Amino acid sequence: MRRNIFKKKVFFIFSIFLVLVFALFLSLWMKKKFCELACFKLKKIVFEGSADEQVKKYILSSLKGKSIFFRVELLYKETFRKFPSIKRMRILKKFPSTIIFEIEKRKPFLQVRNDYIYVIDEELKIIEKTKKISKPDIPVIEVGSLKREFFLGEDLDEERIKKATQFFKILREKTNFFPQVILAYRLSSLSFIEKGTKFIVGEKDWDKKLKILNSILKERFNNNFEGIRYIDLREERIYIGRR
Repeated sequence: MRRNIFKKKVFFIFSIFLVLVFALFLSLWMKKKFCELACFKLKKIVFEGSADEQVKKYILSSLKGKSIFFRVELLYKETFRKFPSIKRMRILKKFPSTIIFEIEKRKPFLQVRNDYIYVIDEELKIIEKTKKISKPDIPVIEVGSLKREFFLGEDLDEERIKKATQFFKILREKTNFFPQVILAYRLSSLSFIEKGTKFIVGEKDWDKKLKILNSILKERFNNNFEGIRYIDLREERIYIGRR
């Protein structure tokens, strides 16, 4: 008797298990068929923001023939890996068949000359790596040598680059200077060159030194420094070299 009851329980539990497995597979099959309905096939892909043609071409190719239920996280991962120049990307799904991409690109801020030319944004992210300078309107940081080779998408977090970038931000905020070159071989002699004149500021007290520099150029040279070879602001005494 007990044996028959045990068999019935086992049979009942096994039957329930089979029903659940069948229901699961049926629901997955129905979901797959639902997602594959023609009305959900992507018909319109809209780009907003600053996406360039390469990014657009890659996204369009990746989504060709897919439905609106594509794996968003996978596209995010692959797009950021392939295009480190992208800062933010937002994907909006507009049912049944439209996708909107809001893309913000990183803006070139400075370029670092080493064995390669590294173009970086304000966050020190490498967004371009070339053998020759391709952006002559962006200041170049000269460092002599870096500890290793860096790659696209990495942060160029070498200390001299960090300091030079911080200084350039202050220089833009506090003055009208826009140097062609920032010399950061050694932080103790950090300097910048504009119109052939070298301004040596060192590694600290930049606000104070730039105020002094502005005052000197305005009061003594009427903001015309073409006849000046260098101005050294590292010490209390200011040294000025004429051409």
